[in-house]
Amino acid sequence: MERKNTILLTVIAIATLLVAVVGATFAYFTAGLTIQNDNKDNTSAADVTTKVFVNTTFDYGNKINPLDDAIPGHADLKTMKVTGSDGDEAATIKLTMTPNIATEFGDDVKYKLYSVNTSEIETKKVTCTESTRVAVPGDDGNVNYSDSMTCSATGDISPVINGSFSGQTPVEYTITVEPNSDVTYFLVVQYENDPSSAQAAQGKTYKVDLKVENVPNKNA
Repeated sequence: MERKNTILLTVIAIATLLVAVVGATFAYFTAGLTIQNDNKDNTSAADVTTKVFVNTTFDYGNKINPLDDAIPGHADLKTMKVTGSDGDEAATIKLTMTPNIATEFGDDVKYKLYSVNTSEIETKKVTCTESTRVAVPGDDGNVNYSDSMTCSATGDISPVINGSFSGQTPVEYTITVEPNSDVTYFLVVQYENDPSSAQAAQGKTYKVDLKVENVPNKNA
């Protein structure tokens, strides 16, 4: 009987020790916590909304067909349109005009770029006359031919840029697109009637490729 009591006491002692160990495992201290300004405005980070930049639509406009028999005085007129959507900040795009001009033309291929608000297009625009070949007898007895075609701007507008194309040197123009804007651009490319160099350019070609690309807005 005494042996049984000893075994029982031993089992009870082991069980008590296990309970003590388990109890120790789950025992911990909690630091005091005081909460102040417990409301929605103070318990959340601020709402942050990014700027909205203008979306831009660039319309290359009319196609210019190749011409195999151009003479000095010939001009091409290209009409393009830039439209800006609503937004917080103006966008920036870049128009690049890349010529491919035979050296014989020298600097006789000229360009003029005009800008007009589309809402004013009835009174402010660029137009070109019909291509008309004229013969002018020279002092040497030969007949010189030129194109009497002219391009003019109405409504007291001036080119935003103008100059001469040279070889394959690109000409760049940066356009700021304002919110809710609609602007028409007129590009005139003309083979100037220069009697001193016209003969050298016979049978030669020139063209101008256009490309527009977005300019990243680095300063919001």
